[in-house]
Amino acid sequence: MEITVALASVAVPPSSVQGSDREIALNAIRQDLYEEAKAQCPILSKVYEATCRVTSVNIFRSQAVTKDGPPSFSITGTAKYELKTSDSDTKQ
Repeated sequence: MEITVALASVAVPPSSVQGSDREIALNAIRQDLYEEAKAQCPILSKVYEATCRVTSVNIFRSQAVTKDGPPSFSITGTAKYELKTSDSDTKQ
């Protein structure tokens, strides 16, 4: 069985964070999403009584400019998983 899970985070770095520091902050959020994707496998394994393997993770970033404040960033993604029963047959 294959399962797709949506991942999302909204970040508003402080206006004092600029340039490479802003990129470092945004990369930390991306890393959190990858960690979240990884953390889903034990949950899915338990729910479906199957082994779990992450097959792909896609992360997307968009920026919204606000009139009176710093820009906000929406960092979203999807993670796909493959679940198999203990006898290695694909769980249906």
